[in-house]
Amino acid sequence: MDLWDGRARLNLAAFFNEFEDVQVSTFDGNAGFVVGNAAESETKGLEADLTLAVTEELTLNAALAYLDATYSSFPDASCNEPQILDWIDAGGTRASCVQDLAGQPLQFAPEWSGNLSANYVTRVGDNLELKLGADLMYSDEYVVANDLDPVLDQDAYYKINARIEIGSYEGNWSVALLGKNLTDEATTTWGNDVPLAGQGFSQTYFQHINPPRSYEIQARYLF
Repeated sequence: MDLWDGRARLNLAAFFNEFEDVQVSTFDGNAGFVVGNAAESETKGLEADLTLAVTEELTLNAALAYLDATYSSFPDASCNEPQILDWIDAGGTRASCVQDLAGQPLQFAPEWSGNLSANYVTRVGDNLELKLGADLMYSDEYVVANDLDPVLDQDAYYKINARIEIGSYEGNWSVALLGKNLTDEATTTWGNDVPLAGQGFSQTYFQHINPPRSYEIQARYLF
């Protein structure tokens, strides 16, 4: 919907999805992946985003999402390493350990997430243009590993990025200073068990870590 004489736009969405025979690939802790099908999963949620032109120079953007993404049925999912060790202590074998993930969350599915940004553009003198921008991104905690190993779970976090740019009003050159992840949050895009758990690497993990706080200078010239 358009608001405030067209200076604001609000979008709302609600969704509900059911999936059957979802393919899931889980590391077995040794040297391979077990590929199987979860009987059923379900996702539902709400999303909202807003764009607001406060003035001709200042624009605000905001978005918020609620997500409930769970397995409806998954009775024979692979165990995580702590469960496997308990299973072996009870007399079982690594290959025979399974867990029921019905009602448990899907990977990379935070319950709440959102972002907020502001952009300011103004003319400086007759020939220059100044652009200022900042954004904040928030994510609730989420599961990283398909076997729900709690060691690899990602905690809730927020990140702030900022940008200052000066350039010609015609747009043929510009110089910008950027700050990324100014809150210096440690977040991961992926993680799993180190191979060969049965050969002494049990409960050893690796993770792909996103960049820490960083700064950049960008220069652009069109010719």
